[in-house]
Amino acid sequence: SVTEDNKSRTVVCGHPHASKQGLYLKHSMLEKVVPVVIVLKAMGMTSDQEICQMVGVSTAYVQAITPCLHECRQANVFTQKQALLYLWELRRRDHRTQHIESDSKALERTDLAEANRMRMEWVYNEVLVRQVLSHIECTKENSKLADFAPKLRFLCLMIRRVVQGQMDPTLQDNRDYYGIKRLE
Repeated sequence: SVTEDNKSRTVVCGHPHASKQGLYLKHSMLEKVVPVVIVLKAMGMTSDQEICQMVGVSTAYVQAITPCLHECRQANVFTQKQALLYLWELRRRDHRTQHIESDSKALERTDLAEANRMRMEWVYNEVLVRQVLSHIECTKENSKLADFAPKLRFLCLMIRRVVQGQMDPTLQDNRDYYGIKRLE
């Protein structure tokens, strides 16, 4: 995704270690790959049934998303707040997060809830709204909350395409492959 102020890459893939099943989201703002279900929950889709319905209800799609649902449960991520805090822990520590990290650590001694609110707000605004799938705009419903519906639909479509590619390798494409380019 490229916008005038941002360039990022969001990838839905299998786990780098072949022993792990499931689908994961890889992004430059995160140190590790994250189960796609946790990202969907962070964007506000907290119901497992809704996630399965958005990705696809056929057996292949449900089987592909089930390991992510199990991993989400093992990480004790059930709500949007828990998912945002989980993403905070996996963020890439660099100059962009230093001020939030120092402010929230200082605040943590006196008010843990306020420190967590600062962390969740940073993940929400910086990672989910601005970085992940940055070419898809999130409109603000009210003063604080963004409407993630377009990003959720696109992310679920990406998950669906990855599952289809796993089932039928002929559907996989590499857009950088020179044979696909049209020469004029």
